[in-house]
Amino acid sequence: MNKIASEVYVIDMDEAVYDTGRAFHKMSAMAVAAGMATADQLHEARAMVEASGGSFDLTGYLLGSGSSETELDEMTTEFGDNGESDDFLYEDAHALFTAIDEADAAYYILTKGGTLTQVAKLRSADLYRRPHLITDDTRKGQAVARSRTPEGLYAVRADVGGSAAAKLIVARSAFVVEDKAAGFDGLPENCSGAWVVRSEPRESQRGTVPERVMRVSSLYPVVQRIRKSRSLAA
Repeated sequence: MNKIASEVYVIDMDEAVYDTGRAFHKMSAMAVAAGMATADQLHEARAMVEASGGSFDLTGYLLGSGSSETELDEMTTEFGDNGESDDFLYEDAHALFTAIDEADAAYYILTKGGTLTQVAKLRSADLYRRPHLITDDTRKGQAVARSRTPEGLYAVRADVGGSAAAKLIVARSAFVVEDKAAGFDGLPENCSGAWVVRSEPRESQRGTVPERVMRVSSLYPVVQRIRKSRSLAA
């Protein structure tokens, strides 16, 4: 029987743990160098999508603009290989994953976007072999609610490194780490989380979150929470 955790950490990727701006700058430069688009086109397209609250899918945009799947496969593979060893994770994100590993806490990364782009990002930050799910829904709270079983548990089969055998994760509640207020829409009553606001949020990121969700400017309060839970369980 699969172990049932008391709580699972559901971790958003872009801007929660992953420096999306830095990654966009590098991937855009690669696309421009390959002649797939101009820098102005990419920045304008991204700004338009994010102004409406969406997440910009660079490879999806390039594919729709005439780039071939072969060109995109080559670009995203090179980006994911990260031959220059760029660190796309925030400093506090490293601390978060260290705390999770040390506590052997149940968790998975839940990231929104096109599969090609998100897999490249996951690979570039050595996150691809960690349990993850790629979704097309900004509202992570609703995604958590959909994972609720008839028994009242939260269960998902998360991908791990693209292997055929997904990891079954089962917990009694969930703690969502997310950078957009809308990400907490539909969050079940027995779940909580942390709204990560690293700087004054854009209009599309603003909103209200449930009182059981704490607003934080870094991931260190979540790190402390994990360590405290570990010490109480010891």
